[in-house]
Amino acid sequence: MANFKIQPMISCWANCFFFISNLSEWHWSARKSYNNYWLSRTGKLTSTESEALTKAKAIFAKYGFGDRYWGLVFLREPEEEVWDKAKRFFEPQELKSLEEIYKVFKPRFEAIWKTDRENLLAWRDRFNDIRDKLCPDALLSDLDALFFGTERKRKHKSVKVVFLISFPNKFAGGGGNLGPGVVTLELSQTPLEYVRPVVLTMWHEIAHSLWMINGYENMVEKFVKEKDEMLNFDGSPSLRVFVNEAVAELLLPYGYLAQKHFNFPSDEYFSKQEKIVLRKENNVLEKWRLYSASRLMPLARKYIEEGKVLDSAFLDKVYELFVEARDLIGIGQLKGQN
Repeated sequence: MANFKIQPMISCWANCFFFISNLSEWHWSARKSYNNYWLSRTGKLTSTESEALTKAKAIFAKYGFGDRYWGLVFLREPEEEVWDKAKRFFEPQELKSLEEIYKVFKPRFEAIWKTDRENLLAWRDRFNDIRDKLCPDALLSDLDALFFGTERKRKHKSVKVVFLISFPNKFAGGGGNLGPGVVTLELSQTPLEYVRPVVLTMWHEIAHSLWMINGYENMVEKFVKEKDEMLNFDGSPSLRVFVNEAVAELLLPYGYLAQKHFNFPSDEYFSKQEKIVLRKENNVLEKWRLYSASRLMPLARKYIEEGKVLDSAFLDKVYELFVEARDLIGIGQLKGQN
């Protein structure tokens, strides 16, 4: 029995928040494919809904993903506690505006939620069926050694996984913007047979949430500040995002730890994906995730098998590849250049 627990959570309010937040596209990370799918199921936006999304975009963008991120309440908190917590967390007028936006989108959301909730419940049952296989002890040991070494101990013995609505796929989406101990997993339209890719995506987000924090976070902050000044990088996402995604991706969901602990055919996968990944129409960050993972997996293997703690030398390798790959992948440009 693993000494770590996965705790699935299904909340109507969390999903309604995710639905509206994503439709507003207030941040570059919005899943536009989800929006297209949801609108194909429920019809074009009305003028009233478009106006409501404009208001939602402004409200969400005001606080971003920082300490005042709306999702810290609406995605994290139990269903019965959301609005009480929100009243203590947000300005009354802004909360009133969000309530009005909710009312506008209630019929459209409920049309999605009616079927997708049942799918999420089925996924929760699936997780319960394989509970003992979700958290290999050896995986936890490798993550602890790589990010903490012997100097620090992981505080969390469990993680809350908030199940969210999605679009038809053979994997899952995820997020790790809710602080330590809580991640999101978008899987309502993923068939139950694709359990391994879903679990691997979940572990990618858990790595962000519980291991890539504190000491690691401070190291990356210092590292990126120095490199960002040298590169004079101008782009979105930020250099920090590119570094963090490379580190997480070369471990999970397709990297070395996926291969080692879940028998994922990483080498074969990267070989097949490379030409597809580098197509111009693909998302820049997605290209970088897979490209960096395929190139740096031997580095991850070396550190993990030798019991080394991830250090600035490791980040140097990530940065070197980032500089080499910028033109190939189409990552940003230097400030002041056209």
